[in-house]
Amino acid sequence: MKGKGRLSVWLAIFSCISTLAFADPASEDIIIGKRASLHSNILGENRTIYIHTPDGYEDGDEAYPVLYVLDGMPYFQLATGILKYQQMFYVLPKMIVVGIPNTDRNRDMTPTRSNIYQGKEVDWLKNTGGADNMLEFMEEELFPYLETRYRTQPFRIIAGHSFGGLFAAHVLLSRPELFNAYLCISTSFWFDDNVLTRKADSMKPTIASPNRFLYLSVGGEESPMQINANHEFVGFLREKRPEGLTWMFDYLVGEDHGSQGFKAMINGLEFIYSQWKQPSREYEKGLDAVKDHFAKLSKSFGYIIEIPKDHLINYGYTMLNKKEFRSAIHFFDYYAARYPNDPNALSCLGESYERMGQFRKALEYYEKACESANAKNDSRLEAFKKNLDRIKNKVKTAVR
Repeated sequence: MKGKGRLSVWLAIFSCISTLAFADPASEDIIIGKRASLHSNILGENRTIYIHTPDGYEDGDEAYPVLYVLDGMPYFQLATGILKYQQMFYVLPKMIVVGIPNTDRNRDMTPTRSNIYQGKEVDWLKNTGGADNMLEFMEEELFPYLETRYRTQPFRIIAGHSFGGLFAAHVLLSRPELFNAYLCISTSFWFDDNVLTRKADSMKPTIASPNRFLYLSVGGEESPMQINANHEFVGFLREKRPEGLTWMFDYLVGEDHGSQGFKAMINGLEFIYSQWKQPSREYEKGLDAVKDHFAKLSKSFGYIIEIPKDHLINYGYTMLNKKEFRSAIHFFDYYAARYPNDPNALSCLGESYERMGQFRKALEYYEKACESANAKNDSRLEAFKKNLDRIKNKVKTAVR
């Protein structure tokens, strides 16, 4: 991005921020998610899950895709951090993230019973083969629990590392309809004499629409056994070319089994959403160009993707900072119509008219924003009141 374009994005971000209320950082904890517990009749135990909702969830009505991350807290923290950063620049969409901690990892992540490692029996693999029970828990208990309590879109992503990647690959081969995208990081395809690669021919030659996404990674500093097992599975994909599966294999030079997790999570999510970000040269053409972009995304992902409010705010303020007022108002009018319960849309329109010098029109919208925020007990009310006080002074000055 050239300097001028980058500046316009930052101006849009800070203009948006100026309309929002923030908690005093000295008095508020930084919370990335909630802990919940549910009893699983299928697994015969209580299971803890971590749930992250994106910024603005509580005050909004948008629904979001869901990213399920195996191995609990480490990947839960990693995924939420990546998403928060990349969403600032519209590279990735906002998502709900669900972290699933382990109780018996070797049991739950492995598709068959096998205690063989490098040709020898080992104690640490004695309790394996429970992946189908884990999958049943997710389908019959976890999905309903989450999807009846949170606003979700019909798009699920699963991410797993090592045995977690093995579990995700097993789901893809056996029940590809359960998730729309699969991130298999440093997958232990070697398990049980490469059992998944041996069974891969049973994979449906055509995966049901919409398209499924698969990201695979392996580190260049991993063991030859791990690297070779991954290459064998990739060889199957290259040979069979399953219809309806868009996939990528990422050979991460210089990374080992553990170190690749950060890069692989970023690369995998950006692979899935490679078409998500709309270049400024396109959205600056106006609202119709943005509508066309999200119509194409909807077709690709298999569900209706409305233009997110954050995008409308960014595009509107980009045009406002360029003094293309008519285009900015088109974006904010659409924002207000699409999200009628969000008083910030009215505040954005107020600021647009204020910058145009139409102070009475701005006053009208700022008053509506405050009325709406007050009725909804919106956390941004104080910020809207400051806007209202400012425009009242400008109206008085103009009258004089």
